[in-house]
Amino acid sequence: MAQNLDHLMVLNQSYFPIIQQVREGSFKVPFTGKLNVLVNLFGKMLLNAVQPENRKKTKTFPVWEPTVSDIPGDVVERFVQHQTHLKQLIVSSTDLVAKDTVISSPANRWIVYRLATAFNILIAHEQRHLEQSKEVLRLQRSVASKAML
Repeated sequence: MAQNLDHLMVLNQSYFPIIQQVREGSFKVPFTGKLNVLVNLFGKMLLNAVQPENRKKTKTFPVWEPTVSDIPGDVVERFVQHQTHLKQLIVSSTDLVAKDTVISSPANRWIVYRLATAFNILIAHEQRHLEQSKEVLRLQRSVASKAML
């Protein structure tokens, strides 16, 4: 479960520099970002892939692997702080969302989608992993209660 939280923070934080570059005007949209059909297609595909009800396992890109295998004990506190920062970033980006800003994936520059879709992807992805964590907890409790019988 700690690795799930670490993975979420690593993935979310990979978007922060891109959004900062957009804000500063230094982000260069690749040519694929100028093709609405690709922007819509990539965004829709990724959003569908991370939906919590999508039970199909997918391998993450190496850039989003958990940073370490032995996660420090303060991971929950860091995740809560991270959530506050992410929420502030989303709220402060409403102007960019309103402009239909197109960004590229931190994992692959040629995969492009709208910033609004990126935020929806991040939120759905978090929900998916949090549901997985709840499932692990339920299984652990079930195994523990059966062992006590």
